Amino acid sequence: LGPYVAEFLGTYSITLATGLCLTGTHEAFTDGLKPHSNDATWVRAQVAGLYVALTYVMEPVSGAHFNPAVSLASLLTRKAKLGPMFGFWLVQFAAGLLAGWCCSHLGHLDTEEKAQIFVPRHVMYTAMLEIVYACMFCLVLLNVACSYENRGNGFYGLAIGLAFLAGSLASSDLSIAAFNPAVSLGLDIALGSMGFISGLGCALCNFVGAGVAALLFRILRPEEFQATKPRGMLSRCASEFIGTFFLAVTVLLTLVTDSVDNHWRITSVAAAACLLSLSCSFNTISGSLFNPAVSLGIVTAGRNKLAIVDAVTYASLQCCAGALAGVLVFVGGDDLEHKVVSRTLAGPTSDTLFRNVLLAEFFFTTALVFVVIVGVTTVLASTRFSSGIATSCVFAMGTVTMGVAGSGFLNPALAISMLAVDFLYETMGAHYRQAGCWLLAQFLGGLAGGLLFRYLYWREYWVAKAYMPLHSENEGAAEVGSLVAGNENAGKLVAWGRNRTTTPYGNNRDRSCNIKCRMCTE
Repeated sequence: LGPYVAEFLGTYSITLATGLCLTGTHEAFTDGLKPHSNDATWVRAQVAGLYVALTYVMEPVSGAHFNPAVSLASLLTRKAKLGPMFGFWLVQFAAGLLAGWCCSHLGHLDTEEKAQIFVPRHVMYTAMLEIVYACMFCLVLLNVACSYENRGNGFYGLAIGLAFLAGSLASSDLSIAAFNPAVSLGLDIALGSMGFISGLGCALCNFVGAGVAALLFRILRPEEFQATKPRGMLSRCASEFIGTFFLAVTVLLTLVTDSVDNHWRITSVAAAACLLSLSCSFNTISGSLFNPAVSLGIVTAGRNKLAIVDAVTYASLQCCAGALAGVLVFVGGDDLEHKVVSRTLAGPTSDTLFRNVLLAEFFFTTALVFVVIVGVTTVLASTRFSSGIATSCVFAMGTVTMGVAGSGFLNPALAISMLAVDFLYETMGAHYRQAGCWLLAQFLGGLAGGLLFRYLYWREYWVAKAYMPLHSENEGAAEVGSLVAGNENAGKLVAWGRNRTTTPYGNNRDRSCNIKCRMCTE
């Protein structure tokens, strides 16, 4: 009974926290006094933190699903059996109903007040967002907590919590943003049904998202289902397209929702959370580049880490994913704040200020590309998680710093997604020139990042042959971004450049790398 008790307690805690965050910001629950944290967007961070804590505590007991959609995705990907899943669904929905009943006894909401919290502004748009972010949440969980390649990692709980945080920050103004059928249905029934989409509709959309996540997981990691079927170019391309699409949707949604006062700050936090969770999930598949400028930088850095054909393919798919995200956000409706996207893309009206902002875009993109190259193509980065942390921090720093004046978000795919929204709303008045300037600054930044790597990591090019084990604990990784990334000299003996007594990374033999090559073990 241990797993079922763990699922009940976890689902009950998450549902109760979500209900209190949604209703606790309303005057009806605070005797007319506004609580200290009255921003319904930021209180989602409390639920995300609870996800992180409960995942680490309960995962050894039950797998830490706490979500019927996650249980369905696990069943469809053969990570769980049908019998226990029925028990999980039973206790999860029971916990959701009990938590909703507890929330309903904390105060009373009339019909109008309840509608402000639970009734979506756009029924179809809300359904679409629930599917997209339920899919993202389940896909991240399957990759970091269920895949063989990521087994034994210590970042799975944080990645899952950040995936929820990114989705809830992006869509909380347009939907309940629970991405959990037990939460949506439990709160809706306990507080009084407000219509199909508010409870049962959201639950159905979450189940659809779980099914899509299971399908994408099969495409991304075919070796999980057939050991003799190696991962190919399709999986890597799918990884880059899916990751860039989720990132672009998150950025655009935080810009167009009019409940956010400081758009660029919440956009930066949501995008950084999304980037880190997806980096942890897809790093061993394609390197989690999600940025055409990064693809250019890796090619510029050389060492055969990424073929030119692959880089062009990645960049094309990333730009297409950004454009698709722009179309998806455009479908949302005319009352969304698309002008925020237009102002961000346009940048400062003064030519002098615009040139200064372009220069800042160039420098921050250079820094971002340099950090990614170091993180995903060298053995000096201690873990995939540290690489994702560094990338997300640089991205957040750059976007927060430049957000007031306008930005292309250090990523040509994101600039194209904003241009797509701007074009669809105002075909004749779209800011094509400004978008072209952002793209030029970003690609030049990618080129500069690769050249900077060549200058600072010149020892990387001294190695004539490097001894690397034929097998590692993360076997079957991709060409870029894995622990055996770009290791064309696997199994060969050491021949360190000019001086065989000195390693190309200096004499610090206490510094270990992921691959455990001979320079670290001898």
